[in-house]
Amino acid sequence: MQASFAGRREREVAAELAELLRRFGHEQVDFTVVGSGPNGANPHHEAGDRVIERGDTVVLDFG
Repeated sequence: MQASFAGRREREVAAELAELLRRFGHEQVDFTVVGSGPNGANPHHEAGDRVIERGDTVVLDFG
């Protein structure tokens, strides 16, 4: 999948990720971690209102 994260909030990306997981066969989504920029260094970051900027590293973890 190709997706642009720049200009979107971490929370929005997390919600879309959870929706995609369900659409493609997951019955349950327990967590979606989306950490961008400085938040990417926190392994248990709660996706928030930070707007992802062009050039940010974005860390995704989900299960």
